Amino acid sequence: MSGNDNFESEEMVSYEIGYRFIPASQWSFDTTVFYNDYGKLRSVSESDSTIDFSTFPNYISQYVLFGNSLDGYNYGVELSSLWVATHSLQLRANYSFIQSEFGGSLNQNTDAPEHMLSTIIDWNITDDIDVNFVWRFIDNNNVISQNGTSMKTIPSYHSVDIGLRWMVTPDISLSAFGKNLLHPTHLEYEGESLQFPYRVGPSYFVKATLSF
Repeated sequence: MSGNDNFESEEMVSYEIGYRFIPASQWSFDTTVFYNDYGKLRSVSESDSTIDFSTFPNYISQYVLFGNSLDGYNYGVELSSLWVATHSLQLRANYSFIQSEFGGSLNQNTDAPEHMLSTIIDWNITDDIDVNFVWRFIDNNNVISQNGTSMKTIPSYHSVDIGLRWMVTPDISLSAFGKNLLHPTHLEYEGESLQFPYRVGPSYFVKATLSF
């Protein structure tokens, strides 16, 4: 890999507009529309790339020069609704849609899942104990495979997180959390250029907090 003194950081100009509608004191709706314009994305100059066979058959060296000649954009909408059912129970629903347009020559994983949906429940069971419940769905996503020459699809998945907190005293709290509880380890992201895939499985942890 050859360094390029002229290589720059990518640029993004983002446009966003939102509106909140409150039909009742305990109920609200939020809508956001956005457009992101990306420039100076990483590119590979094939004309400046060379392959060295002098060390064959032990290995082959390929020299690649990075540039900033690619661009693209994405746009979408985000919807969210909050219902304060009681003073101790809140429910929220979120949905997002995103459409990415980066072209077929892009050599990095920039696309995002097209559809994402989540629900969140916050419940204060007592004055000292509260529970948080999260369910989410992530749509499938197309990424560049590890060999960098073909595309693959990361399947959609859904998962659940649960958290429990107990205020032992006004200064001491104990918490327990479980994340990604529905399924075993699943693939969420995979980097290009021979990087290891990013897999996520169920996890559990506890926390003690002392405030002073």
